Amino acid sequence: MKNTKEYREAWESALRLLNYRERSIKELEGRLLEKHYSPPIIEAVIKRLKELDLLDDRKFARLWARSRIRFKPRSSWLISRELREKGIREEVIREVIETEFTPEQELEAAMSLAEKQARRYRGEDPEKAREKLFAFLARRGFASDTIYKCIDTHLFSGDKITE
Repeated sequence: MKNTKEYREAWESALRLLNYRERSIKELEGRLLEKHYSPPIIEAVIKRLKELDLLDDRKFARLWARSRIRFKPRSSWLISRELREKGIREEVIREVIETEFTPEQELEAAMSLAEKQARRYRGEDPEKAREKLFAFLARRGFASDTIYKCIDTHLFSGDKITE
């Protein structure tokens, strides 16, 4: 099977996709199916990529979480959901979240988002601003205790939004 034209094309396509960015097994499988490669060919390509350590869901999940923590701050809950959508197994998600996401990082992510969003609420009634900020952070998957800590301890001093 490895000597067929379809296998070689699928292999090259998979390498191009992985060269662009890391992908989960499910993502790569989906992309190869979109290109109309047959399931047995896709299975053979994925098996070989795993053997060569070029495709690894655990490594992908760690890189995805680190990237999200650093460049697109969001809650661990939201990162978990994204990983689930990418086909990562629950035990891998739990392991990655436990090792890559500390409570301090969760608070930092909430703070980063809240500081950007709070600028929009300057001049508004402080109670309304708090409510809007709480709802904004809750929609992004942060736990209420993290949100309260973020808003009360760091963003509001008295009745004003701090700079």
